[in-house]
Amino acid sequence: MSIIQIAYEAGKKFEKSDLGTLCLTSYGEKIVSIVNDSPDKLHEFELEFQKMWLAPKEVPFELIAFCMFHLKMPLFKKFIEDCRTNAIANNDWRTESVTQSILGVYEETWQDYELFYG
Repeated sequence: MSIIQIAYEAGKKFEKSDLGTLCLTSYGEKIVSIVNDSPDKLHEFELEFQKMWLAPKEVPFELIAFCMFHLKMPLFKKFIEDCRTNAIANNDWRTESVTQSILGVYEETWQDYELFYG
């Protein structure tokens, strides 16, 4: 199963779950494990995370945040920074807020850590 397939499965579960972000943890751990087990495919995985980002109805951004907290992919960070710049230029404050949340995982202390490890 690809990381995108896992992410889509997580999105379906998240939509129906009463657990909120806690239901995403096992899916995120599975994705992180796959990526860490195949460092030679890092660029391919970064492109897959971009595809996930561009499918917000299928993949919760919280799952992407969880994965990036563990993976800290530099090209994906640049992609999100570009998305944030574009959101600000277009007064898209919802997207700006979500991009800021993703960028927060690259900081030393992740503000939403407790949502997954509460």
